[in-house]
Amino acid sequence: MTAVAALVGVTFASPIALKSDAFASVGHRLAGDKGHQVEVETVSAGGFTYDMPTTWGRLGASSVGAGNQDGAGTIVAAVCPSGDSGSACTGDVQVSFVNYRGGAGHELPLVSSIEDTFDAEFKVKLPGFTKVEASPKSAADGTRWLRYEFTYQSKGGLRREVLGAFRHTDGSGVIAVATGPDAALRKQASAIDRFLLGATEDVAEAAAAE
Repeated sequence: MTAVAALVGVTFASPIALKSDAFASVGHRLAGDKGHQVEVETVSAGGFTYDMPTTWGRLGASSVGAGNQDGAGTIVAAVCPSGDSGSACTGDVQVSFVNYRGGAGHELPLVSSIEDTFDAEFKVKLPGFTKVEASPKSAADGTRWLRYEFTYQSKGGLRREVLGAFRHTDGSGVIAVATGPDAALRKQASAIDRFLLGATEDVAEAAAAE
């Protein structure tokens, strides 16, 4: 997880803080049609809310490390597509959220240009980097975000990552980082895509920032 934090931090020239107890807010809301509404658990990070599948687990930031708390980007939560054991994911895939507060020097690039930023940094910093796909998507509420998938070589073999970059108009936002061994992440890819596509922007928070 430390490697992922450093990677995202370097990309935007903004240090990452691992805040030991800064878990993203967790809530519940009703989902489904009026005749079949059920309460689902939600995870909110960086001003966006995601519905978490019932089989997934979740970790607090304390489970992925702790460190300097002065960073512009902050790892606030992680969710586990294969479930969790309390302090770690039971499987090999993890989706972490890195919040960016926005402001001069700390804003996320526009969705239309962030792909170029990823390309330039990853080619230099990741051995065997190969971009698989990069495409803009529309979240559940119409918010535009970038899905960026790539592979690279590590000591443990081929790694695959999917980044979901969500940005508010003030430059704040969040990057969801899904990472794991190539085969393991391929198995979870569809579920992770549905999870990211279901994002909704926190309207009250976005209005307060303007």
